Amino acid sequence: MEKEVHLIGNRLSQDDWFASNTLVYVFRYLDSTDLLRASRVCKLWHEIIDNPTFWQCVTIRESRLHFELMADFLSKQSTRHLRLIDCIFMLNTEFLIKALLKMPLLRKIEFSECSSLLIERLPEANCNLELINVNLIGGFGVHLDLGFVEKLPNIVDLRLNCNRDMISIESLCKLKKLNYLSITAVKNLNNLNLNVITKITSLKSIALGDCWNLDRDFGKDVLSKFNNLERLRLENCRECHLVQILESVSEMPKLKHLDLIGINVDNGFNKALAFCKNLRKLTIVPNPRRLKSADGNTKIKDGILQLKDDLHFLRWGFTPQYLSFISKMFEAENSVPFLLESNIPNDGAQLKIETIPLYELETMLTINMPKTNIRVVIFDPKWPNTT
Repeated sequence: MEKEVHLIGNRLSQDDWFASNTLVYVFRYLDSTDLLRASRVCKLWHEIIDNPTFWQCVTIRESRLHFELMADFLSKQSTRHLRLIDCIFMLNTEFLIKALLKMPLLRKIEFSECSSLLIERLPEANCNLELINVNLIGGFGVHLDLGFVEKLPNIVDLRLNCNRDMISIESLCKLKKLNYLSITAVKNLNNLNLNVITKITSLKSIALGDCWNLDRDFGKDVLSKFNNLERLRLENCRECHLVQILESVSEMPKLKHLDLIGINVDNGFNKALAFCKNLRKLTIVPNPRRLKSADGNTKIKDGILQLKDDLHFLRWGFTPQYLSFISKMFEAENSVPFLLESNIPNDGAQLKIETIPLYELETMLTINMPKTNIRVVIFDPKWPNTT
């Protein structure tokens, strides 16, 4: 084996044609940062990597950015998709705007850290953007004005993790090509006129948060007006009338994918979920309610099992904070509580609770739902959200 490896190594070093045609496929497995490092190994590697094929989608993680050099290089490579994740100096708005001005072919941007000022100035850097996915930081006392989107007529995919209040969402109805909309961590979502988004007839996917206090008629007045919606994600769903929302979901035949993140489960949830026969993919992550965790998990399980002939994929997640609390309360690591009896006794008798390890819960569901791909996971959402 060592002799074969040695022979291959010699051939790679001596035969430029063989090396060039082999390394092209090898380098496709490297991310952008590793490609840059590899390009410094030798002249041959540099020549192979200095090709726009490798740089159409660029992801740079945890690096010190030199905006001018980055822009010059990516402009030369005709980069169309730029992802900057946890990089130093990302919040220098002026430098980043100047860099984006040098990349006129850029169509998609994703930033793990972004200020309100930067996002609102994006149209002056590039008015042809089709995808914006950003995590806004530094939001204390700062409001986001969505007026900038009116200058971005080609936006198809808009994802804003806001971490602040929004002034208004009226400008969204100007986006005639918008297919995917995600506005999460909006602190005043319940005070905004959500009927505005029903005017965007092109929408196929919506993610909303924080949904902690949505109007009781949100399902009937807003959701039911979407005729082409295929995916819905609701985050931080405390006191948001989930039963009424699920009733509307069950009457949306094109809706196949539902994500409920950070939900409080109340009476009637299991029965309402059981009517959602249109769903094919379902993600549920409960929000821990200390006195009702076992009851909530039991209702979720009962509702899920009623969809055993309909669901193709199920992900049931529990946050690290949830599991840590349960571990301290029941002395059961990576386990979740359930009621031994579904019906709460009326005679004041103490509820009987059992804890089930995550792997056992996944096994039980897999046995009872053989047509469904089951994943019971530790759910720790981080930007960017790709769920």
